[in-house]
Formats: sequence, C-alpha cells, structure tokens
Amino acid sequence: MEGKQSALVTMGCVTGRGGQLLQKVSQPPTVGKTYTMTVMVKALREPVQLRLEIERAGRPWDRAYRGEMVTIPVGEWTPLHATFTVDKPFPEGWQAYVACFDDGGLFRADVLQLYEGTYVPWQQAATSRENLFANPSFEAGVAPWSFSPDVNRNRRRTYRRASFMLSRILANMGVGATPPLLEHFATPPGGGADAETVLRNGDLGADADANGTPDDWAVSLYAGTADTAREQLPDGAGWAQRMTIAALRDDGKGSAMLAQHDVPATAGQWYRISFRARAEGLEGVRVPVALVSTEDWQAIVEYQRFVPAAQWQDFSFLVQAKRTAEAKTRFQIWFDRVGSVWLSDIRMAPVNAPDQGRWLAGLYLDQPEEWDDPYRFFRW
Repeated sequence: MEGKQSALVTMGCVTGRGGQLLQKVSQPPTVGKTYTMTVMVKALREPVQLRLEIERAGRPWDRAYRGEMVTIPVGEWTPLHATFTVDKPFPEGWQAYVACFDDGGLFRADVLQLYEGTYVPWQQAATSRENLFANPSFEAGVAPWSFSPDVNRNRRRTYRRASFMLSRILANMGVGATPPLLEHFATPPGGGADAETVLRNGDLGADADANGTPDDWAVSLYAGTADTAREQLPDGAGWAQRMTIAALRDDGKGSAMLAQHDVPATAGQWYRISFRARAEGLEGVRVPVALVSTEDWQAIVEYQRFVPAAQWQDFSFLVQAKRTAEAKTRFQIWFDRVGSVWLSDIRMAPVNAPDQGRWLAGLYLDQPEEWDDPYRFFRW
C-alpha cells in the first residue's frame, strides 16, 4: 500500500487462542500521556475480525489497551486505530499487536504506527509524528515483527491427518499401527500403581468380631432410619460396605459415613485415592471424600467429590497433602440423602508428582509447551 511490501497473515486452526502480529517496543510509555496505534488492513478471502491490543512486555501481561473486534471487508484497505491514555507505568516496555481469532482468516497489514498524541490519518502521521514501531511497512522484511503463537498449526493439523491416513493404509494391508501413546496412558499420572496404601484393611476383607463393619473402619449413622452391612461382592471377588439412609430425622437432617482414623499424610506428598462405588436412590448426588485433622477439623487434602451410579464404577483422585500428620486424622466418605451407597477396594497410595513420569517421557518429539495441543507430534 505505502510501498512495495506488506505483511500477509494466514490463520490456521486457531482453537480459540487466536494469533497476533506483534512488535515489542522497548521504550516505555509515559504515564498520563495519550498514544495512538494505527494499521491499514485488508481481508483477502472473506471478511475477518481484528482488534488492536497493547500490553506489558512481561508478567503479568496486563493491558494498556484492548479494543473491540472490528470486521474488515474483503479487497479494501481499511484503517484500524485506537487512542488511549496510559494510566500506569510499564517499565518492562510494552508490545502492541493486531489480534485475529478467525479460523482460516487471511489478511494483509501495512503502515503500522504507534505514536504519542491523538489520531490523525496515516499520511499526516508519517510526517508529523514519531513512530515507535520499527520497519512499520515491512519494506526491510519481517523483523522485528513476529507472530504469536509461533507454533505452525497448519503443520500440526497436517501431521495428525497424515498419521490417521497412514494408520488406515496399514490397516487395509493387515499391518497393525498401534501407537506407543497407548502404552503411556496405561500408566496413570504419577505412577505408583503398586505403591502400598496408607489405609488399613482397604479391601474390607477383615472383620474379626463379625459385627458387620470391617476392622480398622467405623460407620457412623445419623438419621431417622439407617443401617449398614458388610456384603460380599456378587462375583465373590471381594467385599463392600453398604450404608443406607431410609429416612431422615424430623429436622430433615441425616448422614451416613465410612471412616478410618489415624491415617498418616506428609506435607507436599501426592496421593492417589481410589475405590469402587455404586449407589441407589442418589441419582446425580455428589458424594464427598476427605482426609481431615480431628484436632482442628481442617482438610489435610482438598475435598474431592464423585457421583456414584447404579452400576459399579472405579473412581480415582490425585491429591496433595497440605500438612503433615501421623495421627489424629480421619479419612471419610459420607452422604446426607435418602439412598444407599456401596464402597469397595479403598486405597490411598503415595505417588510421584503428576508432572513427572509418562507425561514428559517419550510422548512428544519435542517438549510440551504451556496450553499445548495434547496430540502434538506424538509418535505413531
């Protein structure tokens, strides 16, 4: 437009993140002064929506300005501009960009300007205002402009599709194409599938006094009508504890709890809490699981909740202990509605931190990035 060059921006599969044509300006703005950013843009294939943004060039990436989306027509150079007053210091400098969130969007950008003062047409600003942008018309190439995120989404999408097609071709030839990705997912985050549980008699198999409650466990019933029983699983593979609330108290309250006291925990240690459960009459009810201190009744691990169904299901939670306790604790699972809950095979085993192990070992051809596509470049 202005000369012989302009920037051609091609959006791929943006997946909600969008992309930004940006430049970092090392000269920090002056608090209280007014600045203007302008750009000439033209949509090429179909109209695109763009907006201007200016932010701190460092954490916490807070904005000096964030404009509204503007629809840019096809085949027509359109000015996009914003005038704003700086109300706080940006000692790290700032960066300004043209943002687009259209999947497959295609547009050109030229004559980018960032200057002190209110808006004037770009021809006038070119002669009367100091442009804080370097190489504003791309006559010297692309630098120092950049595009963020710099991951090539089209290439990533092509790799995924090529992997799918290769698997189909191999399958038609009778050749298996099982990816090692599946083997990685066979090991849960943090590992520790065989780690020793800190709960005692977690399979509920021992009941030395035959009182209907497993050894080392306690059942508390607080309701109008309630009962509990230790029952053998239908397949004979183990035991379950049933708790039933048939009616609440006259004040509308009631609860049934399976608990174990003096369960140890170490601050900072990760644990996997797992069990099998089913329920009747509790459709959609969230049942809490907790490890609490009986000294101050504060949670040692964050409360977890699950929704049991009529069929047996496996439940698993990764939790991290917030404090150390060797005794005076209570592991508990309880509910407060009319209905029945069955629990079996209850474990709380120490595991590695979930960001260790399979997630970073062998799954990616390169290191994952923050908010990265979970299927990025995996091996087939």
